[in-house]
Amino acid sequence: MLDFDNGKPPVEVTVFSTKRLGLFRRCRCTWAVSKRGSFDEHVERIKELKDALRGLW
Repeated sequence: MLDFDNGKPPVEVTVFSTKRLGLFRRCRCTWAVSKRGSFDEHVERIKELKDALRGLW
């Protein structure tokens, strides 16, 4: 679950995924937070990001 600091969406999301043979895979996704974007729009972007990263597991 993603936490929001002071109600603002994170600028950077880091996802950790463990693979077989003890390999550790790390994927860092960053995006600029638009000053014009609403909080709801950022929540939707985070949901899309989580869906896109599901393939890492």
